[in-house]
Amino acid sequence: MQPARLSKMRSQYNKINWRDMMYAALITVATSILGSILPIVESGTFTLQALIPVLFTSLMAGVAYIIKQLKSNSDGALLKKDGE
Repeated sequence: MQPARLSKMRSQYNKINWRDMMYAALITVATSILGSILPIVESGTFTLQALIPVLFTSLMAGVAYIIKQLKSNSDGALLKKDGE
């Protein structure tokens, strides 16, 4: 059982709040910087064409987080409605 303060911060099943959107943006930026842009810059092959896969990977990470948050309830249980 979550403390009352934490359960109010989490979004309900099939709903998303601003906190979830901010975390998705953070995951997207962290994925792109740490996973893809740093190796490109270090190798010296920084071109627009090299950034396209980076953008797709980052967007997929953000969308995956949003889908996960949509399908989890306010207790954090995946694929269970609130109260189950």
